[in-house]
Amino acid sequence: MRAIILQLAVLACTMTLIGCAMQPTATPEVPKGSLTKSYKLVDEMGRESGTLVLQPMGRAELRDADGKLIGVFSAEQGFSSDAKN
Repeated sequence: MRAIILQLAVLACTMTLIGCAMQPTATPEVPKGSLTKSYKLVDEMGRESGTLVLQPMGRAELRDADGKLIGVFSAEQGFSSDAKN
């Protein structure tokens, strides 16, 4: 009887560890009310190939499909959209 209880305890611990290992990794979520905007990039086959994240101060981040940072874009200094000719 003692051996059966021990085996069940080991099985329960193993199942718990497997369950924890299979938890999906959460992507960072933008807080509600944030001015940050995210856009999914889709290739010609319709698969998600990355993400473009636009920050409120003119900065943008380009990330691949795995969420790894590829590059950062920032507004050019002295640039104005109200330029006069």
